[in-house]
Amino acid sequence: MKKQLTFIFLFLFLFLQEFSNAQCWETAKAGFAGGTAIRTDGTLWAWGQNDFGALGDGTFITKKNPIQIGTDGNWKTLSCGDNNVAAIKKDGSLWVWGFSIYPDKSNDSTFFKSNTPAPIDSSKDWQSIFVMKDVLAIKKDGTLWGWGNNWYGQLGNGTNKSSNKLKQIGIDNDWQHVFLGYYYSFGIKKNGTLWMWGLNRFVSPSLGNSRRNSEITKPTQIGIDNDWSAIQFYRDGCIGLKKNGTLWIWDGQSQGCLYISKTLPTQLGKDNDWRTLSVGMYGDFVMAIKNNGSLWAWGANHNGQLGNGTLIEKDAPIQIGSSFDWKSVSTGGLHTIACKIDGSIYSWGNNRVSQLGNGDTQLVVTEPQQIPTNDCVFPKPKTIEPFNLFPNPSSGFITIKGEDTDNADILIYNLVGQLVKMTKLQNKTFDVSELASGAYLLYIRTENQVLFAKKIIKI
Repeated sequence: MKKQLTFIFLFLFLFLQEFSNAQCWETAKAGFAGGTAIRTDGTLWAWGQNDFGALGDGTFITKKNPIQIGTDGNWKTLSCGDNNVAAIKKDGSLWVWGFSIYPDKSNDSTFFKSNTPAPIDSSKDWQSIFVMKDVLAIKKDGTLWGWGNNWYGQLGNGTNKSSNKLKQIGIDNDWQHVFLGYYYSFGIKKNGTLWMWGLNRFVSPSLGNSRRNSEITKPTQIGIDNDWSAIQFYRDGCIGLKKNGTLWIWDGQSQGCLYISKTLPTQLGKDNDWRTLSVGMYGDFVMAIKNNGSLWAWGANHNGQLGNGTLIEKDAPIQIGSSFDWKSVSTGGLHTIACKIDGSIYSWGNNRVSQLGNGDTQLVVTEPQQIPTNDCVFPKPKTIEPFNLFPNPSSGFITIKGEDTDNADILIYNLVGQLVKMTKLQNKTFDVSELASGAYLLYIRTENQVLFAKKIIKI
C-alpha cells in the first residue's frame, strides 16, 4: 500500500510538471486553405495560403509555418472562412481581415481586401462570430448582426442585396449560436430552437414554403424541437447536434450522399455521447469528438482529410487513432486541424498550399501530424483550494464542491498514465459508473489552470 501511494504521488507530481511544460495552443481554426490559432498567452498566429491577406500579417505571401500576427496578446476567439478571418479580443472588440469582409462605413456596395486585422467599429460588446464568405456575429445582449455576401438572403435582413455595412438582423435578443454555409445560415436561440434563412434546401411545412431552392430572407424556425446545440451544412442538407449528445441529419442527397434523403431530421446512429462536430467547407466530410475525448470522422477522404491513414471515403463514423485527449477539431476545405488537451495542435489532409502549417512540402498527409511549437512557453498552473469531493469511493456520480468548477474539464487517468475519461463538469457532478473498479487520478482544468487533482476510487 505504501508503494502504491508513493507511485500515485510521484505520478501526480510528474503529471502536473508535464502540464506546466505542455504545448501552448489554446484554440485553432482551419480556414479554406490555411489555419489561424490563439496561444495561451493571447497572441495570434497563422499559416497557409495568403493570396487574399487571410493570414493578417500585412503581406500576401503564403507561409509554411505558424507566424505571429502583430504583437497583441489579448485575442480570445476566432472564426475562419473562405479566405477571411474574424476574431474577438478579450475586451469584446471585433476584428476582421482577408477578402470581402471589411465593413465600409460609407459605401454599401464595394468590398475590400485587408491583409491586417481591422476593427469593425468602436464597440466592445461582441460575444461570438461565424465566417464563411459573409459574417454573422452575436453581441453580449443576444442581438444578431451581419454583413457580406447575401445572394440568397443568407444575411437574414429581408433582402438578397449584399452589404458591407454592419447591420442588425431583426430585433430578437435571444440568439445563442450562428452557423454559416455558402448559401444559407442557421441560428440557435437560447431556448434551444433552430432557425434557418437563405437558400431553402428543405421541403418543410415549418418554413411556410414547400418549394425547394426558394429564398428565405428572414430567420424562420425549423420544427419545434428546443434542444439543439450545434448545426452545420452537410452534403446538400445539414447535420445537427442535440444537447443530449445525439447527431441528426436531413435532406442530404447530392455528391453520393451516404444517407437517405429526408425532409425531417433523422438520428445518425444510436450514440448519445457526441460533444462537438465540424464539417468541411465543401460540406462533404465530418469530424467529431465524443465526450470521452475520442476523435471520429466520416465522408469524403480523397485528400486524407479524415486522418485514418487512407484516401478511402467512409460511410459511417470511424474512430481516428486511439487517443482520448482531443479537445477541439476544425475543418477547412480539404484539411483538418485539431487541438489536444495538452495544448498541442495537429493537422492532416491536403497540403498543396501549406495549409497544414508543418513546414513540410508533402502534398497529402493522411494521419494527424503535430505542428511544431518549439518556442511555446506554457504558463504555470494555478492550484485553487479548498475542494470537497464526495462520495469517494463511489460507484456512480461524484460531486465536487468548490469555486470556479462549473463547466470545467474533467480528466480521469488510470495509474499507468492513460486517459480513460474526459468530460465536462455539469452541476458540479460527474459520472464514474462506466469505469472499471480501481484507483484513478482525477484532474480538473479550466482556463489553463489546474483547479484540482486527487485520487478517486471506483467501487
